Amino acid sequence: MIRNHRLALGIAPMTLCSFLCAQSPLTPGNLVVMRVGTGAAALSSAGQADFLDEYTSTGALVQSIPLPTAVAGTNLPFVNSGTATSEGSLNISTDGRWITCAGYNAIPGTTGVAASATTTITRGIARIDATTGAVDTSTSVNNAFSANNPRSAITENGTQFWMSGGTSGVQMVTLGGTTGTAVNTTTPLNNRILGIFNGQLYTSSASNPFYGISTVGTGLPNSTGQSIVLMSGFPTATGPSPYDFFFADAN
Repeated sequence: MIRNHRLALGIAPMTLCSFLCAQSPLTPGNLVVMRVGTGAAALSSAGQADFLDEYTSTGALVQSIPLPTAVAGTNLPFVNSGTATSEGSLNISTDGRWITCAGYNAIPGTTGVAASATTTITRGIARIDATTGAVDTSTSVNNAFSANNPRSAITENGTQFWMSGGTSGVQMVTLGGTTGTAVNTTTPLNNRILGIFNGQLYTSSASNPFYGISTVGTGLPNSTGQSIVLMSGFPTATGPSPYDFFFADAN
């Protein structure tokens, strides 16, 4: 069965394409889903081909955008595990131009991608440019999230990215880069989904004592030594186990 993951709602008009061919514009108000696997075989912990599927609000499929499964120019292959339920998050940049997600730079069928070392399989970022329709998977991280899941990637301007996962804290990497900069080197190093609101980077986690949503440094940090600070009102003992989140307003 094909695993569908995280919805991105109310996307502004944009045109996307796969790494080889153009796609039709996404329709405002439609849903975009990260689909892991082709549906031709049962899912497993091996790397699975990824697709961005667009649906209407009534559930009708509009189009399916494949992500690269082989090296093509500067693009690297991009997959997710078929059984890792913490993967597959989609993010939209604050200006609505970029869709980003995190995964592994491996071909479909690669066994045990989540348990792999980053020296063998790097963790990658897929960036979809809404204005040109290009998919870019040239950005990778070879020094973080080893033997664990890459979970989220986000950008504000399409050239600088933040990435989170099951280890290594929040990493920053530039477009086409291969090495991450550890934004934080103290707890929590196990983080989930990243978000940007009013120029501030946030992350969700459920690692003691960070049960909720936290700020990551100040603003959009691009250097190491930053602190992750739990927002007021969240518990520091046992508490919620959040993944995705959004800000309804400035309060």
